[in-house]
Amino acid sequence: MSETKRLLHFRSMEGKPYQVGPLGIAFKRADGEDEGSFSLFEALEPPGANVAVHRHDTWQETFIVLDGDFEFEVAGERRSVGRWEI
Repeated sequence: MSETKRLLHFRSMEGKPYQVGPLGIAFKRADGEDEGSFSLFEALEPPGANVAVHRHDTWQETFIVLDGDFEFEVAGERRSVGRWEI
């Protein structure tokens, strides 16, 4: 098991910024940076925003919804995820 080389802390929407239409994204870590193989980013999506149905065959995605609701289609089934309760 590898050790973490350094601790990083980001405030909301800090990181490497990208704008994709109405969607604001801040990459906290990109695949291949430092140790391990994963990316981490934060997105603020305005109400009603959407992304065309698509698939990522080579990686998994995890979503944590902090406010509002987010709709997904998984295996042809629509699912709605609400705010993550701590």
